[in-house]
Amino acid sequence: MGSNQIHSDSIFGILSSNIRAEILKSLADDGPMTISQFLELYRHDNHKNDITIQGLSKHFKKLDKAWFVKKNKNGLFSVTPFGHAIRQQLFPFETLARYREHLNSHATDRLPKKFLQDIWVLGNSVTIGEKRRVLEKVRSVIGLADRYLKIAVTSYVPEMVPLIAKRVERSSLRVSYLFGKNVRVPKNRTHLLTKSGWWNLLSTGLVERKMVDEELAASILITEKHAMISFCKSNGTSDLDTAFYGNDVSFRKWCEGIFAHMWQNAGVFYENKL
Repeated sequence: MGSNQIHSDSIFGILSSNIRAEILKSLADDGPMTISQFLELYRHDNHKNDITIQGLSKHFKKLDKAWFVKKNKNGLFSVTPFGHAIRQQLFPFETLARYREHLNSHATDRLPKKFLQDIWVLGNSVTIGEKRRVLEKVRSVIGLADRYLKIAVTSYVPEMVPLIAKRVERSSLRVSYLFGKNVRVPKNRTHLLTKSGWWNLLSTGLVERKMVDEELAASILITEKHAMISFCKSNGTSDLDTAFYGNDVSFRKWCEGIFAHMWQNAGVFYENKL
C-alpha cells in the first residue's frame, strides 16, 4: 500500500472511475478475489468485454496505493478497514444517482434541509410505480395498521375515507391527518364524511386533523411498522404514479420526522378553506 497522505480530492478522483468503484463494491460485498476472478465476475455480470486484465491491473494498483484495498501473498485482493469505511459512504451517492430523474422532476428540494440531507434512505425502500399499484399498497398499509395512522394528504382519494373509518371503529385506531394547500377535494366530500361517520370519529378524538397554509412537498402514510411517501411534482401537483414504500426502521423514522415537522407547523383545520 502507498503513502498515507491522501486528500479528499484524491479520494473522489480514484472513485470517479466506474470500474474502480465497481472493484471496491465487489470486494466489499463478495470478499477477496484475484484480478482474474474479478474480471470473470465483471464480464459475467455486465456482459462486457471492454477491459483487459492489463488495464484492470492498473485500477487495482491505484486502489492499493490509496489504501482502499490490499493484496496478500497469494494474489488475493481484499478491502481494507479504510476501504470499507469509504464503501459505506458511497451508498447515499449511489441512491441519489439511482433516483436523480425522479428527484429532478419532483418537489424534494422543498423538504427541510435536515430531511433533504438524509434523502438517501429512499435506498432502503421499494419503489412502486403506477397509480393502481400505489393505491393497492395504501389499502394494504391501512389494513395492517395496529395502533395509529399518520397521513399527510396532497391528493384526496374518496375510497380511503370509509376504509379508514371502519378500521378506527373496529380497533380504536388513532388517526392524525393534515391537508396541504395543494390538496383538491371532491364536491361530495361532506356527504362522504357524513356517510362514513367521520364527524363522530372527530368528536371522540380518535381522529385528529390539522391544516397547513402552504403546499406540501409529499403525501405520507405511516403506521407503527410501515411507511409510504409520494413526492409532489415540481409544480406542486400531487403524483400518485410513483411512491416509495418500506418497513425499514431508518426509512420509516425519516418519514415520521417529515410528518412531525409538518404537524408541528400546521394549524387549525378550517372546512371553509377547502
